[in-house]
Amino acid sequence: MADQTSRSKSLRLPTPFGVRLLRGAMTAAEDLPVAGAAVRRLQDAETWALAELKHRLDGLAETADETRSMSQGIGPRPAEMLARLLHDADHETLAQARERDYLSVLAQLSPDQAKMLAALADGRRVPLCHVGAGLPAGPLREIVLHNATTLGRDAGVTLRDRVPVMVTQMRALGLLELGPEDPDMKTAYEILATDDAVRDAQRLVKEGLKLWPRLLRYTVGLSDFGRALWEAAHPGAATDQPVEGDTE
Repeated sequence: MADQTSRSKSLRLPTPFGVRLLRGAMTAAEDLPVAGAAVRRLQDAETWALAELKHRLDGLAETADETRSMSQGIGPRPAEMLARLLHDADHETLAQARERDYLSVLAQLSPDQAKMLAALADGRRVPLCHVGAGLPAGPLREIVLHNATTLGRDAGVTLRDRVPVMVTQMRALGLLELGPEDPDMKTAYEILATDDAVRDAQRLVKEGLKLWPRLLRYTVGLSDFGRALWEAAHPGAATDQPVEGDTE
């Protein structure tokens, strides 16, 4: 018992310097004419400091518990997860499979990407370009910027400088598809050419690669999969309706 007491004492954390400083200030303030209000403020500060320390220690404890659980194999093992997936593949309906697919894709989208998805929901297409590097004639040497588009501006996204990356991710998920250049969008392409990402890429080609920048013009809109996902999941969709394509 004595050994346990001594061990528990040795495990006690020392009082943080900030808390000791606050307590010393309270003792000194007690002799001041306005000590009452000052002491109360300092007591509040001490309470906050101790609460913050407890919160951080609790967080460390939770992290340690999670790490210990993983090391001890608590939770589904890889073989169990694969068996569950194979079971679901044999037993879920077409509607359930589609819903699972939609949920998986939506979980990978950011709020800005959701806004871009919504901006194309009416079937419109918007300008998109790649910036290539090469000689004035002949094949390109490389593409230095993919998927620059006015879609981010049209949708009012927050991270405008990340639009090419976000559009690339949405294309990889199968939500967006490219189409040919639209001659009727001449003004829109000119606006796109003034985009910061496009200008920076052109400057890189000229000054860094010592080549000629060339713009490859396209349009971008929702793919068939993107339209199906929007119809099934948009805020006005009826939640009690079967997912499109369920024939069972």
